[in-house]
Amino acid sequence: MSKLIDDLREAIEGRDVLIVGLGNRIRGDDGVGAYVAEELLKRGVDNVLNAENAVENVLSIIAMKKPDVIILIDAIDGELEPGNVIFGTLEGISDKGCRLITTHNMPLTLMMEILKELMGKMPRVYILGIQIERIDVRDELSPRVKESADIIVGILQHLLSGSQSYKPSIKPGSI
Repeated sequence: MSKLIDDLREAIEGRDVLIVGLGNRIRGDDGVGAYVAEELLKRGVDNVLNAENAVENVLSIIAMKKPDVIILIDAIDGELEPGNVIFGTLEGISDKGCRLITTHNMPLTLMMEILKELMGKMPRVYILGIQIERIDVRDELSPRVKESADIIVGILQHLLSGSQSYKPSIKPGSI
């Protein structure tokens, strides 16, 4: 957990960051990224977009904000324990044998190409992926995925506010 916090802190610190939540809320754990974005917005975190399953609808907003760093929060399937969290670049995540759950209308690689063209530069793009337990027609997250998502919300809220001393209370074995 401390490595995740350190990696997030390194990606965020001193940079203009935009968090983008991805996922389909009516497909169970696939909605985890949208859930995290929604919760951050409820807590007053400004630099967050909830793209849900249509990232193409927010590309112009992302381009206008011109962030240095974009953190995409999405469901992953990496044959990990449900609720486990990984953080890295799109290529790095793929190298670890994880794949994003592809219920989105636009591939993320195409999204990045379009952003580069719209912005005139390519921001650093990271994936914060949360391992799914199930994807089926339901509007709630599985308990382990929700627990991890709530921990991520707390971590991001504190890091984006500039807090250096955040230590989440986490049960052994979670995240």
